Amino acid sequence: MNVLATTTETIPDLKLTIQQPKHGYRYNLEPFILAEFVDLEKGEAVLDLGTGVGIIPLLLARRFPAAGNITGIEIQPELAEIARLNVENNGLQQQVAIVQNDYRHCRQIAPPSSFSTVIANPPYYPRQQGRLNNCRQKAIARHEITTDLESLVNAAAFFLKPGGRFVVSYPAERLPALINACQRRKLTPKNLQCVHSRASEPAELILLAARQNGNAGLQITAPLYLHP
Repeated sequence: MNVLATTTETIPDLKLTIQQPKHGYRYNLEPFILAEFVDLEKGEAVLDLGTGVGIIPLLLARRFPAAGNITGIEIQPELAEIARLNVENNGLQQQVAIVQNDYRHCRQIAPPSSFSTVIANPPYYPRQQGRLNNCRQKAIARHEITTDLESLVNAAAFFLKPGGRFVVSYPAERLPALINACQRRKLTPKNLQCVHSRASEPAELILLAARQNGNAGLQITAPLYLHP
């Protein structure tokens, strides 16, 4: 494992320094959009499924210093190691923990009902859809190679406390599949936001918050436009 082949980026307004591979998986805009969509309460335990280099836990720890422990799970050992370094380099060891494991192996990670909020920025595309990237890190991040939608939602339902929230970003075109998967596990969609590149273009991404055993009723918030 070569954890030294990284580049470093800074996020000045949050006082974060993030390492990520020079080649291979690199985070993009989605984690920032998703982190802005999340609202955490004091002391609540948070889980990020498929944390990559730990970008979402780091963003949330800076935005919500009064939140409880934030755990990131990452299946790829080299990315988990970089995520741990990012936590240490930003002095967030007391709030953020990185676990290298497959979140489909739920009982190896934590007991059921351990977290108030579960977050995911998962692979967007089924394995058979589109061309797989030759770089395995990128392929795993973009396509359902080590997981799929059902496995993701099953894990979220397992880890959530009663009444807990599942917050996820997903392609707009796959919204019906996401809602159906959530409803099969009694995760009731409660808040939806569509993300567009521009107002004149269709939504590319959706942000969804679902509550375990929540009452019916979906709020659709104002759309987010990335460019004027």
